[in-house]
Amino acid sequence: MCIGAVTYICYIFSFLYPVKYVVYTMSAVLGIGAAFIWTGQGNYLIINTPIEKMSRNSGIFWATSQLSMIIGTTIIYFLFSGMETVNTKTRVLVISILSGIALFSFILFVSLPGSVRQDDISTNKEDKPGPIEVLRGAGRLFRTKHILLLCVAFLYGGLELAFFSGVYGSSVGFTLQLHDSKSLIGLCGILIGCGEVLGGILFGVFGAYTSKIGRSTIVIFGCILHLATYALVFVNLPNNSPFGDTRDEAIITSSAAIAAACGFCLGFADACFNNQFYTSIGTNYPNNSASVFAIFRFVQSIGGFIGFMYSTHLIMYGNLGLLSISAVIGTICFVVSEKVEVNEEEAVRYRNKMGNGSS
Repeated sequence: MCIGAVTYICYIFSFLYPVKYVVYTMSAVLGIGAAFIWTGQGNYLIINTPIEKMSRNSGIFWATSQLSMIIGTTIIYFLFSGMETVNTKTRVLVISILSGIALFSFILFVSLPGSVRQDDISTNKEDKPGPIEVLRGAGRLFRTKHILLLCVAFLYGGLELAFFSGVYGSSVGFTLQLHDSKSLIGLCGILIGCGEVLGGILFGVFGAYTSKIGRSTIVIFGCILHLATYALVFVNLPNNSPFGDTRDEAIITSSAAIAAACGFCLGFADACFNNQFYTSIGTNYPNNSASVFAIFRFVQSIGGFIGFMYSTHLIMYGNLGLLSISAVIGTICFVVSEKVEVNEEEAVRYRNKMGNGSS
């Protein structure tokens, strides 16, 4: 987590005197750091959470992490309001705010205590897996039926992440039939964050109740909400809105209220999926969470990469069609995975063999 935080700080500072190739290079470094920090955070969450409180703590973690979407977007919305280009003074102010937060976070990471959960085998320093062992454990787990099913759901998580974080807001801004469409980009970003945070709070505060409902039920609800939202986007935005400013009409008269509501629903449904991903990993793989989180971030990042690649070449209806199909397939795979017996013992035995030097 500390190494990941350092890459965020370096990325932010690269904008002090922005040079195109330096920013591109630091973006790639940031991608590596993000993998470190998200895998580390997920593992740390699990090894410090009793299994019966996994849903609650996952919800709290998700809600607090997604607050950044609300706070950050709000700050940028007001600082950049009315600007055609960002002046140096405003740019330095934004960099100062972000770098201050990142440095403070780095200090918090350094000061975090170790695992407090007694049932985690990695609390014993002699049994603690090294990076190579975790990677091999991920490879072994990747071949199991349960993980393969989860990976299909993880892949959809990456695809819809690319849509709501990159495609949707831009498409709303390009739809000139909407009044003051450019300002709606920031509003949609804030409402996506509100949906994410509300979802996290509900799964956190009412974790005991949502656990009784079952992970599959919550994911199915998230899928239905996503499909309904895609349908609203389908009728509310023009088909060529992902490509640039357009005055084309949608199926209905484009509505700012519907566009904003869709942003909130995209965020809330995403929280439904991701909270259950975290809970499933923590519940089923308490002793191999680092390996499974590595798989989770790897597959979800591939989904995000694919989503960003095709989104700039596909009309809106094509984007929505692919997302709808993958939502259904991903949800089915997640539901089936909940009924598959999890075999974590193989990875645990492998770790013990490595620790004893017999492999």
